[in-house]
Amino acid sequence: MKDVLSHAEFFEAVIPHLSAECLIMVDDTRIDFVRRSVDHFIVTQPNLSKLIDVGGERRRDPAWWGGFIVIGREVDAAQRQKGTSSIL
Repeated sequence: MKDVLSHAEFFEAVIPHLSAECLIMVDDTRIDFVRRSVDHFIVTQPNLSKLIDVGGERRRDPAWWGGFIVIGREVDAAQRQKGTSSIL
């Protein structure tokens, strides 16, 4: 998986397997196609939000050289009743 489309397809495939409320952690976000696929994923899923972005502004920081993003997912009660998977 070395392109935006492959990563985007992976993210889409994961959605049905996530709990209604969860965190998604993505590593190596200093790589352009990884960052772009994360941004695309968040824009296309209204119940996702970027919570933490380490390495975005400081991409050359040796402590976080690869960068990572934490995405939060929260599905409201009405969506849960429509069959969204949840472990709760």
